[in-house]
Amino acid sequence: MRATSSAPCRPARSTCRSISPVKPEMSANSAAPSARSGSGTPAARANLRSIGMCASNTAEAHHTGRAWRGGINVTARHPLPSRVGRGHPRRMSDSDPAFDLDRIGGRKALVGLIDTVLASGEEAMKLYRAGVANRTKKKPDRSPVTEADEAVERRLSKHLRARYPEAGFLGEETGASGPENSGMRWVVDPIDGTRAFIRGIPTWSILVGLEAEGEPVVGIAYMPAADDLYVAVKGDGARGNGRPLAVSEIDTVAEATVTHGALSQFTDLQLGHLLPRLGQETYTQRGFADFDGYRQLVLGRCDAMIDPGVAPWDICAAAVIVREAGGRLTSVGGEDTIYGGGAVASNGHLHDPLLALLARPDEG
Repeated sequence: MRATSSAPCRPARSTCRSISPVKPEMSANSAAPSARSGSGTPAARANLRSIGMCASNTAEAHHTGRAWRGGINVTARHPLPSRVGRGHPRRMSDSDPAFDLDRIGGRKALVGLIDTVLASGEEAMKLYRAGVANRTKKKPDRSPVTEADEAVERRLSKHLRARYPEAGFLGEETGASGPENSGMRWVVDPIDGTRAFIRGIPTWSILVGLEAEGEPVVGIAYMPAADDLYVAVKGDGARGNGRPLAVSEIDTVAEATVTHGALSQFTDLQLGHLLPRLGQETYTQRGFADFDGYRQLVLGRCDAMIDPGVAPWDICAAAVIVREAGGRLTSVGGEDTIYGGGAVASNGHLHDPLLALLARPDEG
């Protein structure tokens, strides 16, 4: 979950207080039975095949009650593309090389991590059905936290610490830990969109990113309630449910569809004057908060996402997915960083004009 202000990255955990319970219901799609989760889901099968791997027999048997015999059954809901392509990845150069997956154990290790992410999604859905939304607490920055946030981070942290003891870790709920100068750090948001999770809105996600030498190089985003899985590796393109992702080709701000997060993200940072400006100078605007806004961008449904007041765990995975789909992601000031306290993502064509629009002094 993202806070709506630029609070420090290490949250306090001991002063949470309860907030009023709610009793939302997820949609029929979001309340899909747990057998759809894990490496047996259509999304998982398509993505695993697209990176040349199959899930383990153990994982498949766990989720479907039968062993997986050689291969991945691609369903009509998540068909493979006619070619397993790279989308529109950035062109690599000697000074900006692709990430070497052997640094994390190769593609087999990536598949193992994806399987853990999918299992975390199943756990979060079970906890939702068990009523954790009714036991929501608030952190000192007033952002909500649930038992699902904490359970998912524990599961992911356990996997990553066991598999990569030499790497650092940054999680929304537990802060920074592990080696500080290892060259690699995992960045995790266990439930991106806790407010959506609490209210039964099926747009929340589980985000896992990897930084190498300070640059995001691997991004995994899973939306359990929608069964949508997005995976990207620097230099290898981005895929959603096994299909290559590509941003739009709109090249003028006046024709752009722009998405944004919560309005309070603007007003809390004294950026409220940007809202009417965007309304007047772009074609249309839609609110798609959290990773869902970036999802719309890499699916080509919108052309930019404006997301002020976010933390590194909110955008590390998204940075890789957007860039490997052919887009750009920077701070609101235009720096190539996930530590700028906010993000602007676009299809690339619009990026500089959009930054200029945002940087203009308030004329009011």
